[in-house]
Parts: sequence; structure tokens; C-alpha cells
Amino acid sequence: MLVLETADLDSIQRVTSSLIDGLGDAGYRPNKTIELRIINAEWNRERGESLLRAAIAEDRPDLVISVATLASQAARAVLRDTDIPQLFVFVAAPVQAGLVESTEGATGTNITGQLHGVPAATKVELAMKTLEKIDIPRPVRIGVLHSDYPSALADVEEMQRSASVRADVTIAPFRAQAPSDADGVEDMTRAVLSRLPAWTDRVDVLWVAEGPMGRSADFVAAIAAASPVPVVMTPDAKTLCGGALLAVAAEPETEGREAAQMARTILDGTPAGEIPLTRPSEFRVAINLGEAVRRDIVVPPDVLEVADVDACHPDRRVGGRRR
Repeated sequence: MLVLETADLDSIQRVTSSLIDGLGDAGYRPNKTIELRIINAEWNRERGESLLRAAIAEDRPDLVISVATLASQAARAVLRDTDIPQLFVFVAAPVQAGLVESTEGATGTNITGQLHGVPAATKVELAMKTLEKIDIPRPVRIGVLHSDYPSALADVEEMQRSASVRADVTIAPFRAQAPSDADGVEDMTRAVLSRLPAWTDRVDVLWVAEGPMGRSADFVAAIAAASPVPVVMTPDAKTLCGGALLAVAAEPETEGREAAQMARTILDGTPAGEIPLTRPSEFRVAINLGEAVRRDIVVPPDVLEVADVDACHPDRRVGGRRR
């Protein structure tokens, strides 16, 4: 079995680690009952394709698991015309990424996967409730920081659709180039910081979209430190503590373990194309109460009822309540 990762990010490593743990619990113990090899594309799709082709030529796998969008695109390019099954995980927009034609049901081909992310309407509603008591004229102008990564573009599109049926919020997308190599996140951060003053003049709060920005703790911390307006949302509780206010997402550990169940089904003989695409069974709501205090934001009680922890407090568990 091969695992192809997109990059050396904490969230991706947590998915892979939980995936391996889940396989072990199911009796598929790496390098004992199954051969397992992990390769990393380092933000470079061509590198991912090359490494995967070489690994397959050396030892044809029974299953390729691709973690996050870029790795899944690379794997699809290699596996599309083969009978090697592919399982993608941690991918928010598989249709936009060219992995599948629909997210409904099974694909009928050699691919299946787990959809990552929480519907934008849910996140916008929770964010607006969190900002309920803040002294900002309505509609609230949300500036969405995003890259040209497929999951980020899909996240922005979904947010715009959600905002179009609301009178209390508008969306202003702010785009930067996604990383293309191991140093790309730093380059992306510098590019956004250089444009941040002009962007924040036009909005009331910032929102970090899915994709490389939201998965980088350093990026979120740098933006939050430089921004005169609050960063209301990030897609990962692990990046929340850099200075964002709210995170609503499935935990990587949940996604990894549930993907392991799908992998076991494939390894036990069920064709990937007969297994419907799934979503994580639960997600977490996390609030950085320290940042709320620093920004003088009073979080309403009904929000605290669903996220009753400060995810960044050293004495409390990360995340928030499972929903």
C-alpha cells in the first residue's frame, strides 16, 4: 500500500498517522501484515506524479491513498487508466479538483474518497452569531483570504453562494498564488502581508479559506498579528491559536480513522468504485477566547453552548464539542 501526501503539514501528518493507527486496529499492521510506503509531494504535483510512478514500477500496490488535494490530483493522473484503486482523503472539492464527476454515491471507477470540510452556510451562520454583539454596521464585510488551490477556490464559491441569500454579510475574495514547492508557504505569506493593508481597508473581518493558507499555523499567526481587523475563521483548530477567533472543521484524526475503515473495505476485496464517497461523521467547533478578549468581542452564550472551550488554553483540550 502507498500513501502519497501533499506536503509536510501538521494537519496532513495527523491524517496519515490516524489512518495508520486505524488500519492497525483493523488488523492491517504496517510492515507486519501489510507493506506500507509513504511518499511526499512537497507541494509539487509533478514531483508527486514522478515519485508515485517510480514506486509503482518498483512494487505495484494494492491501494494508493492520497492525502489532500494536490497529492490526490497527482495520484489521479497516474492511476486514472489503471486498475489500481485510489482512496482520497482530506479533499474538500474533489469535483473542482478533477478527481470525480460527482460527490453523490459511488464513482463506478477505481476511485473513492472522503470529503473534507463543513458546509459554508454552517460556518457563515456560526461566524455571524459569534459577531452578533460586535459594533460593526450590517452587512458585515468579510474578506476571504484564499489561494488558487482547488479547495480554496471551491470554499470561496460556496461562501459567496451562502452570502447571496443573506442580508447581513458580503464577501470580498482576496487571492494569492498557492505554494508550488516546500518554500511556497513562506512566499505566499509574504505576498499576502504586502497586500494586507489595502485589503483590510475594505473589510470588517478576515476569513482564512480552506487549502494551504488555513492549514499553515505560521500563515494564520502572521496574518492575525498584522491585521487591524479580526480573523474570524480558520479551517483548522490547530491554526486557530495563532490569533484567529473561530474554527469549524472535522478533525484530521477523525478523517484519518474513518478513511482507514474505507481502506480496509477495499483491501478486503470491495472495488473502490462501489464504495460511495463519504463525509466525516463529526466536526469540531473551537473558539479562541483569548483572542476574543484581545479584540473586545463578546461571544454570545448560544455560541458558547456549542463550543464551550478555549481551544488555545493550555489546561483544556483542543477542539470544542463534537457535533
